[in-house]
Amino acid sequence: MKAKKQWVILLLMSIVLTAFTLWLLRSYLNYETAKRLKAETPPEQAIVVFNQDLKAGTLVDASMLSLRQYPTHLVNPGWMTEDYVGTILDLPIKRAVTAGSPVEETQFELNYQKRMADRLPENHWAITLPVDLMQLHDGQLQPDDRVDLVSKKPMQDSLSVVENLRVLSVNGTDLGQGMSVTLAVSAKQRFRLGQMIGDGIQWWVRSTGKRQPWQTYERRSAILDW
Repeated sequence: MKAKKQWVILLLMSIVLTAFTLWLLRSYLNYETAKRLKAETPPEQAIVVFNQDLKAGTLVDASMLSLRQYPTHLVNPGWMTEDYVGTILDLPIKRAVTAGSPVEETQFELNYQKRMADRLPENHWAITLPVDLMQLHDGQLQPDDRVDLVSKKPMQDSLSVVENLRVLSVNGTDLGQGMSVTLAVSAKQRFRLGQMIGDGIQWWVRSTGKRQPWQTYERRSAILDW
């Protein structure tokens, strides 16, 4: 009876040791497998993607973009990273895009690719006038400033005034040679300005007051909030 009891105890100990050995072996195999899989996982790179479907012509802001990790070896050189997102904010896309597709600079109408006609408010025309450094207020006149043009015809006491003209661009050299200013004018302003051309014109700059009705949107922040 005593020998049988010892045999049962030895059998139980053998089973426990075998189970413990199998557990150690399984743990070791799991550890080695995870280690090898981690070593074989390719490095990843964060790529900017559209997080929603967008129609052609949509002005893109940060809320429409997200970051997604891609294996580095699968990243297209033209795909955009977070460092360059500020270059495309508030620009319209050329064609419709789907959610999840990577962002590329070629998908956007870049500022330098826009025609002047695209920059003009509706029912406005562009006119370019020669100026000197004094008329530019010592070179301080900048695009999007507002100006009133004032002239006085010879032998007349009355003044001709065209008010609230938007400056589209200031052209020429910093030395004041060959300088000109391109303005956006309405139909009424164009007629009155045409009567003033040829006379000496004074350029009066307006302060930044309330927004003009043709300005359709405010520029959004270039800071991403992912």
